[in-house]
Amino acid sequence: MSKRFRRAYRKASVPLQRLIEGATHDLVRRFREDPSRAKFSYDRLAHLQPQLGLLEVDVSGANRMVADVVQDSVHLLDVGGHETISRYTFGKYQTDKHQKEPAHAGFWPDVRFDVLQFFTRNPCESFAEFGNEYSSDWLYFLSAQQTEVLAETIEHIFSGSSDDGVPPVFIVGGPGTGKTSILINLVKQVVELGADARMLCSARMKEFIIASTPGIDENLLCCEADEPKLKQADVLVVDDPDTTSQIVDQLKFLMQCNRRISVVIGFDPCQIWGFDPEQRTSGLADATFDELVEVTRANVFGLDECYRQKENVGMATQRVIRVLSESTPFLAEHKIEEFRNQHLGVNSLGRDFLFPNPHGYAQVYTEWSGDELDFEITRIRERPNWVHWPSSLVVVDNAFSTDLEEFVVAFATRGLRCETVQLSDVKLVKGLEYQHVFLFVAKSTFEYLERGFQGSGQAKYATYRLMRIPLSRPKDSIIVFVGG
Repeated sequence: MSKRFRRAYRKASVPLQRLIEGATHDLVRRFREDPSRAKFSYDRLAHLQPQLGLLEVDVSGANRMVADVVQDSVHLLDVGGHETISRYTFGKYQTDKHQKEPAHAGFWPDVRFDVLQFFTRNPCESFAEFGNEYSSDWLYFLSAQQTEVLAETIEHIFSGSSDDGVPPVFIVGGPGTGKTSILINLVKQVVELGADARMLCSARMKEFIIASTPGIDENLLCCEADEPKLKQADVLVVDDPDTTSQIVDQLKFLMQCNRRISVVIGFDPCQIWGFDPEQRTSGLADATFDELVEVTRANVFGLDECYRQKENVGMATQRVIRVLSESTPFLAEHKIEEFRNQHLGVNSLGRDFLFPNPHGYAQVYTEWSGDELDFEITRIRERPNWVHWPSSLVVVDNAFSTDLEEFVVAFATRGLRCETVQLSDVKLVKGLEYQHVFLFVAKSTFEYLERGFQGSGQAKYATYRLMRIPLSRPKDSIIVFVGG
């Protein structure tokens, strides 16, 4: 590649970089298969000398690449918007043709993805225990930031006279920032202060809380938004609602009782859907979040300290979030810019974390047999493992024909508990915590994620956004197996 191409590539967003690499893969494959025929698959730069034979390569609806193919070599000269083609001059070519820097592995179609973009490979074997992370009451543990937010929340909900209406509190943050831990501690402290508290959560979250908090009164946990006993509470905490509409409907439901109820809601703004049905595919827009805060008059506390994931695992999750936030369902340049501007603020809430919990393990196997799985199960067995809740989650792409029960047996024979779920059903584990996640993903899905999915359309974009769920569930390690 030329220096000009390298500079333009590095300035491009991550999703656009994957599209550039994908266009190069197609170019290389075509010339490998039939060089004479491949030249007719691309337009030439007609404004330059015809004998040069420079190729115009489509990257996306709004981006083009200039390439030259000489014998068995592909030379990448420039890349950018439509104007790149008309602005590419003979003078530029005279400079670029002498600059031939080797392209990195991601540009080759037969790459084994030793250089990963979406997933992370960091098999760190270092180990240090953080807080009481291997005990059954780890859910109660709060870091310094979360302790401060809990104290400010309690002060807020108990402020004012009994006749005053207290605006709700929103506790927002990305994965691993302890939103549920703050809520369960809030319930505990409110009850200890002599007031009545209730928590609204999913049935699976209720199961997780009961397993993780020995002695908790199960009557404090509710799974239906219209349960009558919710109106009896002095303080209601809501864990991880699916939509902004659910939040508004819940507040309206509580307004029907003629008494003051303080409401505290914890959620990840990147994992909640907006009022607009279309946002079930594109995610929560900034304007919708601002509207929600304005309508409810909520006090917002933001969290940016990810302590419930070890550092390397948290950074792997952050990498996924960053790629997802830089991707859009569109190809048209004006729609891409509009989409990013609409989600800029919300996406930033889930991207910039601090990681006080050290170490963590991330591994990707692009080629594997049963030995690698045995190695990983043996590795985690040698470390402390939860007994109150399955220590491992196994997520299997629907493209695999494997019986999920085989994984349960494989872990059980080594004295470990695991839970299994199909990739299409990962919403069932949203918000739950595990020490380790084993993700079995089809090669086609893996390559699509690695190369970027700009312009995939809203339906596919929504599907790939769901990858955030399994990759944000582990605390200690994330292991990816590619196959199928």
